[in-house]
Amino acid sequence: MPLDLPVVDYRPRDPISYRPAIGLIGCGGITSYHLGAYRAAGYRIVALFDVSTEAAEKSRAAYYPEAAVYSVADELLSREDIEVVDIATHPAQRSELIEKARQAGIPLRGLNEYRAQAPCPQALVLGFAGLQDERLEGAVRALRKIWEV
Repeated sequence: MPLDLPVVDYRPRDPISYRPAIGLIGCGGITSYHLGAYRAAGYRIVALFDVSTEAAEKSRAAYYPEAAVYSVADELLSREDIEVVDIATHPAQRSELIEKARQAGIPLRGLNEYRAQAPCPQALVLGFAGLQDERLEGAVRALRKIWEV
């Protein structure tokens, strides 16, 4: 016998009017998914960095022609308009970049990587954006909705 379950809107919701300037650090293969999703959602990527300027230029041409391209990550992180940074590098480089973003006061797009590398539990309470694991957001929302029913 089929179950009569309620329809639950479990997908994460975007803020209605907040569209922060986002910087992307790392423009390797996986970031085509990041950039495609950002573009589909109407997010503003304003700056791109990769150790291969050619990779950053290619990402800019394919997704965000107006974005600035940087060959030095510190230049991207020093921009006053960057409100969120997505660090999509290999793990070996990520820890240093996360620390630089934290020192610059720029929220990160999620803390999966930072949680694994945090020097102490207090380091997790730093005011980063995306304090939830994005992969769990849908499940958490679904459970909340079911409990409300």
